[in-house]
Amino acid sequence: MNSSWGWLKSGIILGFCFLIAVALVKPIGVSTQYVIADCFIFCKLKPDLAQKNTDAEGNTTYSSSNAYLNKSDGKYAKSSLNIANYGFIFVLAMFAGGFLSAKLGGPKVEKDEGWIPQTWRDNLGSSWNKRMFGAFISGF
Repeated sequence: MNSSWGWLKSGIILGFCFLIAVALVKPIGVSTQYVIADCFIFCKLKPDLAQKNTDAEGNTTYSSSNAYLNKSDGKYAKSSLNIANYGFIFVLAMFAGGFLSAKLGGPKVEKDEGWIPQTWRDNLGSSWNKRMFGAFISGF
């Protein structure tokens, strides 16, 4: 019995997950969270990189000497000081999900298949150089 959902069913379910995430929280994107994590670590070495400020009226604001972290009224500076936020937890959940998928997923690729999948071999041969070139070009 094949326990795979297939690409169509998987794609539809993934699309609904993205739609729900956008509707409830915000669009899914994680690239900024790597910058936030870098800043969190760097703030341990240079504490004035991101700062929490309180004005005379008691309002809390955040600022940074770095222009990128200071965007949107210090939004990224705030995130780097308070790293337990939606985006960062989402990144950690992606790693955890990938790990669980690898451990609990179906059959693994056979060792003899290695870097060149059988479909590639059947259609384009077993040249490792050709496979790496194809993978490189596909990235563009």
